Amino acid sequence: MSLSRDAMILIGLVIVLAVGTLALSSGSKSAGPPYQLSGHGPALGLSGLGAGLEAAGVDVKRGVRPTLETRGLTVLVQPRDFSRDEASDWRRAIGNGATVLLAASRPNALTRALGLRYGPGGVTTATVAGGRAFPDASYPTTVEPAFSATPPGSEVLVDSAGGPAMVVIPLGKGAVWAASSPSWLTNAGVDRTGLPIALPLATAAGGAVTVDEFHHGAGPRGGTFGYLPAALQLALLEAAIIAVAALLTVARRLGPAVTDDSGQQTSTAELARSIGAMYRTGSRVEAATAALGGQLRQRVGGLAGRVEGPLAALEAAPDERQAVAAWHTADEATRRVTGAGT
Repeated sequence: MSLSRDAMILIGLVIVLAVGTLALSSGSKSAGPPYQLSGHGPALGLSGLGAGLEAAGVDVKRGVRPTLETRGLTVLVQPRDFSRDEASDWRRAIGNGATVLLAASRPNALTRALGLRYGPGGVTTATVAGGRAFPDASYPTTVEPAFSATPPGSEVLVDSAGGPAMVVIPLGKGAVWAASSPSWLTNAGVDRTGLPIALPLATAAGGAVTVDEFHHGAGPRGGTFGYLPAALQLALLEAAIIAVAALLTVARRLGPAVTDDSGQQTSTAELARSIGAMYRTGSRVEAATAALGGQLRQRVGGLAGRVEGPLAALEAAPDERQAVAAWHTADEATRRVTGAGT
């Protein structure tokens, strides 16, 4: 049993909807730091920490949006790009209750917004507050760089000869736990320092962790469209399919705007014989030219106004010779308008 054209179009639209649903539900596939426990890879292997947290039973997800998750702990390691607007948004979200574990050895818009400055480091020493917060963590004997300035109200967790190497910065309802060395959370530092720091923070934040990858070039599927909520993306896709289906239905009911009669071309000689026969039969050339004018008007449809001059000349031709010449002119004009001659 063969399917009608409408049924095939409908099946095609359903397939498009299904593919779109799968694409939206599959999440981002953009390149970002790889999940691997060893931690060796692009961007210092920073998602080795995420893999370790997953192995410990923590719910870990990729952060592929510029905004900060207010639920759980967000891990941000050595971001490449951070705009001032993003820094302001993150600071505001932290004040509303978000928790951030930040490890960066170079200044960015967020560290400046937090009031952190960098300088020389040196030999490290864990403070009493640091030992109480992370009793299982061990730190490298030296650190470079260190923080040369920290915001008022911050507490030093790991100190060094040149300045604090790790501090906690309370902000409203949330806090930032900032380290001056990303190596503490990456590569060999994952087991010795990173996990003993991140696990207590993740537990205190509710057991969920977002590993930021947006600031390393990752992003959601679909560009700007991908930043919309998945439910809204699916609704827009369905609306677009419905609109296309409606347009196809309306177009089929209305039919073509201009009748395509390119397959029925009449030569000048055939027209001359036709005019002569009609003239001899009806003894009036007007009968022939009126019929030919009607045929050409039907060909151009709603575009007849653009060839009104040649059509009027055809219908007003006084004899057979002038009628043939006028028809040839009108025929050429209608072909130009409808594109049949191209």
